Amino acid sequence: GNAGHAVRAASVTALEAIEDAPQRGTPDILLCGDDVEAASIEDVTRLCTRLCKDLPVIQLTDDYNHGGVLTAMAAGARDLVSYQGAAHLKHLEQALLREYATHAHMRELNQMRTRLADFESRHKQLLDGTADAVAHIQEGILSHVNPAFAGLIGYDNPDDLLGLPLMDLISSEFAPKVKEFLKQLNKGKVDDKPLECGLQKKDGGNVNISAKLTRGMVDGENFIEMLIRAE
Repeated sequence: GNAGHAVRAASVTALEAIEDAPQRGTPDILLCGDDVEAASIEDVTRLCTRLCKDLPVIQLTDDYNHGGVLTAMAAGARDLVSYQGAAHLKHLEQALLREYATHAHMRELNQMRTRLADFESRHKQLLDGTADAVAHIQEGILSHVNPAFAGLIGYDNPDDLLGLPLMDLISSEFAPKVKEFLKQLNKGKVDDKPLECGLQKKDGGNVNISAKLTRGMVDGENFIEMLIRAE
């Protein structure tokens, strides 16, 4: 029996049939008998990796032993399980539940990564197209600058500013104030108040700004966003 779990199964006996499986629906788990002569476990796991990202493969055997487990997992299987006897069938049930949950979580994670990448791409397009000046600072270094920010201080190419320390762009008389502001920002003590200071332009002049600074994270790295409204 299936111990009360809803299961929809399909049996295949050749690698070519596995290749067609994703066209009939996305599988959650693949069980591979060690007595299938048409394909080795290595061939099956290699094909599954190519066709269905993170698809778990469990190898079935009637000769369960520790060495077999290691061999199966070295070949890419998530587990080796016997189907002989009630205890082994309980092991199979638990392995299936574990791998089903893991696969569902990985699928959800991959979907979220795709959505995040799309969001970040759209966000970058918005930053590049807005009239507001925006710069991202990581560990005191400019990591992203939009065209409006570059133009504000006299640069034609935003890439020319990447890698520069933010403090190199701060007018000298405002340096102590900006350093203290950044220190308080990292402690969460600025309460959305703007930073008013001066920026040095490429031609040596200065421009006074009122900037909103907020903390964020991208790819696991902290950054500070400096936003200067066009008006």
